[in-house]
Amino acid sequence: MTPSLFKYQSDLPISQEALFDWHLNPAAIRRLSPPWQPVNIVSQEPLKEGAKSVIKTPIPGTPFWAKWVARHIEFTPPSGFIDIQEEGPFKQWKHYHRFIAHGKGTRMEDSIEYLLPFPEISHRIFGGTFHRQFEQAFAYRHTILARDIQLFQEYKAVPKRVLISGASGLLGSALVPFLEAMGFEVWKLVRRNPKHQEILWDPYKQIINPRELEDFDAVIHLSGENVGKRWTKRTKRKIWYSRTISTTFLAQTLAKLKRPPDVLISASGSGFYGDTTLPATEESAIGNGFLADVCEAWEGATFAAKEAGIRVIHPRFGIILSPNGGALQKLLPAFQNNAGGKIGSGEQFMSWISIDDVLGVFYHLLHHNLVSGVINVVSPTPISNREFSETLAHVLARPCFMHLPAGFIRFLFGEMGEETLLQSQNIIPERLIAQSYPFMHSNLEEALRHLLGRRKF
Repeated sequence: MTPSLFKYQSDLPISQEALFDWHLNPAAIRRLSPPWQPVNIVSQEPLKEGAKSVIKTPIPGTPFWAKWVARHIEFTPPSGFIDIQEEGPFKQWKHYHRFIAHGKGTRMEDSIEYLLPFPEISHRIFGGTFHRQFEQAFAYRHTILARDIQLFQEYKAVPKRVLISGASGLLGSALVPFLEAMGFEVWKLVRRNPKHQEILWDPYKQIINPRELEDFDAVIHLSGENVGKRWTKRTKRKIWYSRTISTTFLAQTLAKLKRPPDVLISASGSGFYGDTTLPATEESAIGNGFLADVCEAWEGATFAAKEAGIRVIHPRFGIILSPNGGALQKLLPAFQNNAGGKIGSGEQFMSWISIDDVLGVFYHLLHHNLVSGVINVVSPTPISNREFSETLAHVLARPCFMHLPAGFIRFLFGEMGEETLLQSQNIIPERLIAQSYPFMHSNLEEALRHLLGRRKF
């Protein structure tokens, strides 16, 4: 049987040589994995003829993962390369990566020749499904690549040496490969035996080797206890101290260095503003509630770094949208199983931002040497919970008729539910707008279609 053919192409404002070189960076390739298709990279050799990559991907509808071994062949810089499946779920797989000089840029073309197992039957039944899945995946890959190139070209600067805490969390696990793809040297602060480009620390036991922290251009502090669970007295203490103790210890350590970083980006949250229906900007006063108090103390814990002359930035994050974690991941099962709907009155505002825009904001902040203080990291278009729920249901092609009453939320989650699900958060990123940050997603439906592989073609 003749293999099926899939093709996707787009035009990118980058030279053929530069685009080929971009693909030589393993982190840049990892960046292109769609978030709705989990991939575990077992091993990945540098891109060259004969190089082999081994990954594991989940088998849809089962708890099992499939092993996939691919080898690169016909390596022809800068016009492209080919990889073939040596072991994996397809009977036959051949992927052509072509980079064709086109005007002032390059036309990137991905072509796949493939056969499914038992092709005479499977292609009749599943052929259309696989074509749509390829279309979504490669649209995502080309979009992300175009966005990264846009940022790289817009912020002309020498890549930096960056140290990150909380690198295994939702944000950190996306930020590390993004910065590496952009040419940064990224190190991690870890609380286990350190590996390559990792530094041991334990803020509770005051353990760190200050000499290992010398000569970093930037430190990004993201670690902190998850707030998305019922708040007992013990949980609230963990949330508070995980932020204040770690931040104080890190800020004091950096302040004593002979060669401290130029900037400390220390995370905070939009919970600082409390329940706010009227638009809140970076100039707005602190609100009421546990999260507002936590954010105030969290930001204040960087005092030593500020006193030492280190430029300190506090990104106040809204709801970060990613299918790999956070609010969206928790909402998806209900909506996918026809049980989605508004929470409480549904009129409370939600200030959201896509994970890709969060990464872009970090890149923006690392290159703007005069920016300091508070930055609201949210999209410029907050939306009501009712509108959010209806949009998510529409994207998933599911109904939106369920309703979780406020009383039920309070019964299930107590104070946490009140502050994170029922309060209104109408936050405006005034400073990012003033700095002309190029938002990738201001429209919620477009963001969700991009993140969930639900684009319209």
